[in-house]
Amino acid sequence: MKMKRVLLLMFLSAIAFTMIGCPTTVNRPPKIMQMVDDELVDINEVVYHHPQGTAFDPEDMITDLVENQNIIAIDYNQSKLAIGKDREYYDISDQLMVTSFYQIWLDGDDANNDGVVDEADEEFYGTIKTDEDGNYVYDQGKIMLVQFLPAGQEISFTMKVTDDDGESSEVTGKIIIS
Repeated sequence: MKMKRVLLLMFLSAIAFTMIGCPTTVNRPPKIMQMVDDELVDINEVVYHHPQGTAFDPEDMITDLVENQNIIAIDYNQSKLAIGKDREYYDISDQLMVTSFYQIWLDGDDANNDGVVDEADEEFYGTIKTDEDGNYVYDQGKIMLVQFLPAGQEISFTMKVTDDDGESSEVTGKIIIS
């Protein structure tokens, strides 16, 4: 009987120490990377070449970066423990957006679309502007600027991805007018 108690105590102690070492699940932000020879490579900047004098569309730029430069936005599967580099991930490239070309809510705007400019609007100031349906609104002036820049000019932008849990990641880029 005494031996059973000692073994039970040792077993419970081992389980307790094992559980102490279990990490808590922390949602990590998604990443914007580049696929090179079937390997994911971290990137710090993306470069997009835009033909001078042609219409510019931020969605077309994202499509070009994804399809021709193999830029990919990933969100690692964090539902299970993965040791090493070969981690399962989800492709969330369809959630990429170029934040530099959207309008921003400014002081004095009716940001919550209630017909009154008041303190309730202040929490939205500095964020991306949306229409009454919740769709982001492009800044047509910035988009037109890209079309009319002379060859050789560069303009900086920020590309962002947000996962389903609200975590986000950004990468800078530049558009080179060619």
